[in-house]
Amino acid sequence: MSSSKTSNPSLGQPGSLVDCFTALPPDAGDGDMVGNELADREDWHVARDACGNAVLLVPSSSSSHPQLSVSLPNLSIVHSRRCSINSSSESSRTGRFSLVTCLEPSSPVVDVFFRVIASTLSPLPARPTGGELAESFSRLVELFRTATAGGSRSASGLWAEMFLIAESADPRELLRAWHSDTDERYDFSRGWSCIEVKSTQGSGRRHVVSHEQTSPVQGESVVFASIRLRRAVGGLSLRDLWGSLAAHASGDPELTTRLDSVFLASLGRDYRSLQSTAFSIEFARQSLEFFDASSVPRITGVPPKGVTSVKFSSDFSLAKPLSLQEVRERGGLFGCL
Repeated sequence: MSSSKTSNPSLGQPGSLVDCFTALPPDAGDGDMVGNELADREDWHVARDACGNAVLLVPSSSSSHPQLSVSLPNLSIVHSRRCSINSSSESSRTGRFSLVTCLEPSSPVVDVFFRVIASTLSPLPARPTGGELAESFSRLVELFRTATAGGSRSASGLWAEMFLIAESADPRELLRAWHSDTDERYDFSRGWSCIEVKSTQGSGRRHVVSHEQTSPVQGESVVFASIRLRRAVGGLSLRDLWGSLAAHASGDPELTTRLDSVFLASLGRDYRSLQSTAFSIEFARQSLEFFDASSVPRITGVPPKGVTSVKFSSDFSLAKPLSLQEVRERGGLFGCL
């Protein structure tokens, strides 16, 4: 019999799911899979199948609610599949399970798989009903479907936005105001207050802005957050920021789903950026400056008829920055920074 050499993982600790899977032997022995039961869910297992794929097994007795199987480029869900599991923490287990399988074997994808599994399924009660499981599986599918599309942001731009949220006085409110749609004019907005994050790895503060971003409509107040980035070995990674924001969103399933949805839509299929996109947090903190949209070099007036989507490079170093206190005193969403 093959066996794993790791303690039982917990659905509430995504890192333990990844560690458990990584430690599993490649050979399932006389079983279909090798795995370990979760410490916080009876008869749920993290496993490795014969193809080496990461799998979460949920007992079919808990998921009797009628459900359809799902097949995506990176995710498969099948129900009521009979299989046997070899484990070091228990005797071989044979039963019927719903199998949630990650179809891409690379470490970054497996990491995303278990983190999304944890955030989506951990809010469930210890013994969820079939309906509750079906709803959670549906959310899981939508998140992974989002991740199959191309990313809506550059990795460095995503890092800068998440950094601003993590460093703010109220990360939960900024998460609620965070936009995933690239057609939105600003990265964050609530009512009349809008925040647009600009980042650069250059020596100055030249940022590409749109005419619309620098020309707020009447009643709007717009602030640019300008962040200079410096790559650093061992710096803060996108993976680190995702984990930090997940901790801030903990206890609020809707907010957690929103975080995962915006993050995965922004990242797209660029999973390798999770760990490779890492910057010095101290340098980013020291470089962060705020500017009123009307103060940066911009094109004024209305573009000629038929001219739209005007973008240009603006040197923010020629504008006078606002202090963090000045920004917060404006109220609205700015008070959360």
